[in-house]
Amino acid sequence: MTEFKKAEDLFDRLLQAHETLVINHLPKGNSNSSSRDELPPSKEDLQQYNNFENLINQCGDYILKFKKRLLDASKNPDVAVYGPKMKTNVEGLIERYEQVYEQYQDIIQPLFEHAVLEEKDRLRREEERRQKDKKDAIEKDVEQKAQWAAHFDKTRKEMERAQQEREAAEKERADAQDAELIAKRREEEIRILSMDEDTKICTSIREMLEDNTSMTIAELRMHLVHDLGPKSYLNVYHGNLGGWRKVA
Repeated sequence: MTEFKKAEDLFDRLLQAHETLVINHLPKGNSNSSSRDELPPSKEDLQQYNNFENLINQCGDYILKFKKRLLDASKNPDVAVYGPKMKTNVEGLIERYEQVYEQYQDIIQPLFEHAVLEEKDRLRREEERRQKDKKDAIEKDVEQKAQWAAHFDKTRKEMERAQQEREAAEKERADAQDAELIAKRREEEIRILSMDEDTKICTSIREMLEDNTSMTIAELRMHLVHDLGPKSYLNVYHGNLGGWRKVA
């Protein structure tokens, strides 16, 4: 497909888009009915306009290129690209394009200019709102994570403190049990030592009486005080020995 054919196809699409805009938005000349152009452009209208504007710009690139070639050929026929027939076709396309472009500038663009600006402003506000929502979401997420971290740290410290308290209570209980066990062992040792001492005293008394069967109670007391000491004597005297009555 030649470059001119591509430009023609593009221009045909431009005419279709132009016709749609003209039918929907230009006054119909009927004063008894509301003209379509008096209504604010809808989203669909703006899409049609944007499509038309895109086509007129694309087609305009070809037209500028064709105009430059014709101008160069008018100055220097040796660089002419188009023959007489093709030149006529190109000039016809340029003329039709300029008619459409003139209507675009004088009629169509003013109708949509305000709506386009409003749409751009709306899109800008939407984008700003999206950016703000995104920023707020990030800040909220950061704040929430900070709160979670603080709560986790607080919980961890509370757990550590509770663990320390449990360990201290367990140590205190174990120390108390150890102290109680030591006290019981000490009591048992004292009791065993006391029993050994009582056994020793009884044995000594028995030996004394066996060696001297005529010993009186007074003599026995004297020997006990001398041999066993005052404490052992008092035990004997007060009858604290389990075997004293039998010995006596």
